[in-house]
Amino acid sequence: MVTMAFRTALLLILIGYSVGEDLLITPDECKIVIGLIVGDRCFVGYSAIQPGNASEPGADLLITSHECELVIGLKVDGRCSIDPLTVYQNSDRCPHLYLKTASGCVGPYFDASCTFQNGLKVDDLCVIIKKEPEVEAKPEPKVHQYIPENAVIIPDSTYQKDSDNGFKPLSKSENYYVQSVCGQATAPQARIVNGKIATKGQFPWAIDFGFCSGMLISPRHVLTAAHCFMHGTSDHPCGPTSEQSVINKTVGYGGVCRSNVNYECPNGTDMKTATMNRIIYAHGTPPKCLDFNDVAVVQLNEDIEFDDYVKPICLSKLAHDNLINVKSVGFGVVKPHHASNVLRYFKTNITFIDASMREVYTSSPEASTCYGDSGGPVQASFNGSSRTYLAGIHSRINGCNAKSTAFNMFVPTFVDWVCRQTGVCELS
Repeated sequence: MVTMAFRTALLLILIGYSVGEDLLITPDECKIVIGLIVGDRCFVGYSAIQPGNASEPGADLLITSHECELVIGLKVDGRCSIDPLTVYQNSDRCPHLYLKTASGCVGPYFDASCTFQNGLKVDDLCVIIKKEPEVEAKPEPKVHQYIPENAVIIPDSTYQKDSDNGFKPLSKSENYYVQSVCGQATAPQARIVNGKIATKGQFPWAIDFGFCSGMLISPRHVLTAAHCFMHGTSDHPCGPTSEQSVINKTVGYGGVCRSNVNYECPNGTDMKTATMNRIIYAHGTPPKCLDFNDVAVVQLNEDIEFDDYVKPICLSKLAHDNLINVKSVGFGVVKPHHASNVLRYFKTNITFIDASMREVYTSSPEASTCYGDSGGPVQASFNGSSRTYLAGIHSRINGCNAKSTAFNMFVPTFVDWVCRQTGVCELS
C-alpha cells in the first residue's frame, strides 16, 4: 500500500496534476488513449510512462480535466468520454506520444490503442494513415464487376450479398496503408526459367496452405480458390469441407521454403505462420459449383505485420489486354507425387478470356501449374507501373505439362466483391 501510494504521488508530481479537476473515464477508454491505470486513476500526461495495469478495476477511474483535453476527450456531465466518432480519426491532431507525419501519425504500438485509432503495426510502431495515398494512374477501360449470388461461409453462416458477412473489413486508414505498400517486392526479378525457385522477398504476398496456395491482400485477408475448401456431397454439391479441418489451422507466409531440409532449403523453413478464422467462397448453381466462381477469401485470426518479406499484392479492375509481365506462382508439385519444398514461378501468357470476363486462360511453352498451385496468383503489371497486380487465381489445369492450358479466375472482375468483404478497396 505504501509503495502504491508513493507511485501515485510521484506520478501526480510528474504530470502536474492538480486536485479538484477530476472527471470519470472507463478502464477501457484509459487503455485506448495509452493511459496508465494506477489505483483508481488514469494517467496520460507523462510521456515516460509505459502503458500497463497496476490493477484491473471494474469501476470508473478518475482523470484530470487537463488530461482529458490532452487526449481529445469530450467533457460531458462529469465524464471524459472517448468517442470513436470525434477522437483522432476525424482530427488533424495525433494521439499524445505520437509524431505527426506527412500522411498521418506514427507512435508506440499498443494493441488496444492502435486498433482504436485504425492503425497498423509496422516494426513495433503504430502507423495511422489519415490522407489518401497517391496511386498509379491506371489504363482504361475498367472491367465490369461481378457480385456472386451464392456463397458458403465457414463456420456455417448465412451469406448476405450486400454485406461484409463479418469478415472484419479494413478501416479507411488501414486500406490507405495497404494501398500505399501493395505490390512492391524487394528482391530483384530474375530471368525466368522453367519453374525457377523464387527468392525470399520476390513474392512477399505468397501464402502456403499446405494443400493450396494463396496470396495476401491485407494484414488479415488472403485470396485463394474456392475448391480448396469445397467438399460437396450428393445433398449439398457445393458444400464446404469440415470446419475442424480448416478453422484455426496454420498457413505459411513471408518465405519461400516450406518445412523440409534439403539442397533447396539447407536451413529448413523460413516461413512464419498464422491461423485461419473464417472462410467465404463463391459458387455457381449446382452441379456447376465452380464454373466461373472459384474464388475464396480467408480471414486470419491475427493481423500479419508487413515488412520487406511480407506485403500484400495489389487489386485493380484492369482489363486483360493491358496486362504485361504475367507470371504464375505457387507451391505445387514439380513431378508426380512430389510436392515442391519451395515457392516456384514462371513466365506465362494470357491466351483467352471468356465472355463473362470471369475466367482467363494462360499457357507457357516452358512450364505449367499443377496440383498444389491451386489458389495461387497469376500476377501482372501494366506499362509504366512499378507495382504487381493480381490478374488471376489458379483454378484448374489441362494437364501438368508445358504448353498446357491453365484456367484461372479473372480477379479484376471480382474486385468490388472482395472490397465489400475485406475493405481492401482500389483508390481512384
